[in-house]
Amino acid sequence: MIRSCIDSRTSAELVFDHGLGDIFSIRIAGNCVNEYITVSMEFVYKVAGAKLVVVLGHTRCGAVEFDGHADRSN
Repeated sequence: MIRSCIDSRTSAELVFDHGLGDIFSIRIAGNCVNEYITVSMEFVYKVAGAKLVVVLGHTRCGAVEFDGHADRSN
């Protein structure tokens, strides 16, 4: 299972040289975890049989730098 930022410019399948659908991939803005993400990760591990969890991040993440209270009228 790969947990990565939604802002990533490539797919986990390309990075790890696998076909589409071969990897359980959870993409989250800013790679931040909440209860729903945790439940999804538990399902993949306990029910679907994932043996490895990779947390894939990147530098200068726009989602992390984003201020949700900023004026978005522009």
